[in-house]
Amino acid sequence: MQNAIQSAWNSSTGVEIVFALIGILMGSVFVFSSWRGSLKGSDLKSDPRIKGLGWAIAGFFATLLGRWEKLFDLEKVDRNRLLLAYTVPLLLTVFACLALISLMIFVRSAAIQRHSSKEYLSESFKPVLEYLQYGYQHYKEECERPIEAERKSRLLRFRELNAAAFDLLARDILAIESYHRAEAVAALEPLRANLCRQILDHIRLTVQSYMPVDSNPHLNANIMFAIPVADATEEHWNLAKFVYQERQQYGHLLILREYVSPEGQEGFALPVVNPLLVPEWREWVLLGAPDAFLRKEVLVIQTHNLDFGKHVPQNIKQQIQGYFDGKEGFRSFACLPLLGEGSARGIVNVESNQEHIFQESAEVQSEIARVLQPFCALLGSIAK
Repeated sequence: MQNAIQSAWNSSTGVEIVFALIGILMGSVFVFSSWRGSLKGSDLKSDPRIKGLGWAIAGFFATLLGRWEKLFDLEKVDRNRLLLAYTVPLLLTVFACLALISLMIFVRSAAIQRHSSKEYLSESFKPVLEYLQYGYQHYKEECERPIEAERKSRLLRFRELNAAAFDLLARDILAIESYHRAEAVAALEPLRANLCRQILDHIRLTVQSYMPVDSNPHLNANIMFAIPVADATEEHWNLAKFVYQERQQYGHLLILREYVSPEGQEGFALPVVNPLLVPEWREWVLLGAPDAFLRKEVLVIQTHNLDFGKHVPQNIKQQIQGYFDGKEGFRSFACLPLLGEGSARGIVNVESNQEHIFQESAEVQSEIARVLQPFCALLGSIAK
């Protein structure tokens, strides 16, 4: 084995492999040293690409003029083959490295382009061209800096929005206290309905304040109170839509009660499967409010991309899709659970004529959900 390796090393093929490895090394060093910094404003003398090109050309002439026969103890070396062995891997490495880095920059720029209003990111190819022309450091300064500035600006705006939301929340807390002090009053139900609409309106205004100013959003909000199936009347069941199991398989009905705006107002109920009777309830539950009710977490739904459980019957899926298709200007909605005394008491739905009602960023969605949680807790305290 050792003799075979020695023989290969002393052959012209072994020499060509050595020069190919040198070409790959030179190509890698050329790319990462030449495009590492910021080249904007540099002249030809200080341009590292010129220096790197000089080293690559020096390697070319060294390959052409070197006395490699004596170094490798060979009778004859084919210099044309050596030049190819050195030059081709060098060029391929340079193009491959530049293409790979450019692709990474393009993918990243395309991903953040949708979330940024900066003019620099309006075209995904522009950062790639900036990198190729001025280097990686310039790309980072021109691309990452605006993103960081926008992130800080967004955080500052969130703080301002949170302050406005807390002002609304304080008003709602005072209203809730007045409501509880008036529990002995005969006309309590109208007071509760007005209070629900007030808090729903504040939820709508809070969500709208987080949306882009130029998006012209149109929002509506409603509340669904949960009624255990054991307490549901025939009148309640007559309101139920998308029922596809026996009644005893359901645990609650979500009754739609109050809307902020009368536009698009409806009256119906949605059945919620009983997770104690249906072990794989995640595959049976209806999407949206019933799903959020059982999960006890905020869900955001895009009406053009409905994700049904695999056991929901096809005819029910078609009915639900037809329902959303028939509601003009209804492109996304969020479902927020109402929690009271440790249990889910209902759902707040916020509807939008825009896609991604809580925006696409998971960070922003989490922030909005956190701000809305106290409003939902207040509604949960008066849900019956």
